[in-house]
Amino acid sequence: MNNEKLKDLILTVVYETAFKERILNEEILTSWKGYPFEVLNDLESENLIYQTRKSKSVRLSDEGIEKAQRILKVLENVEW
Repeated sequence: MNNEKLKDLILTVVYETAFKERILNEEILTSWKGYPFEVLNDLESENLIYQTRKSKSVRLSDEGIEKAQRILKVLENVEW
């Protein structure tokens, strides 16, 4: 599997397993870290997620949410 497909897959799983968290009157989608750190670092460098080294979770950016939703829409049309 190439790196771009792996990043898309992990971003989509992060989105699908995310839960809503309220921080400073803002609702944020958060998911647990459980994926290869090099992929999470790549997603962060593309501004699709935010992470801190101290936290066991990541937060999806608006761009990350939009990209995950686009990927899921494409997958809905795939004949399995």
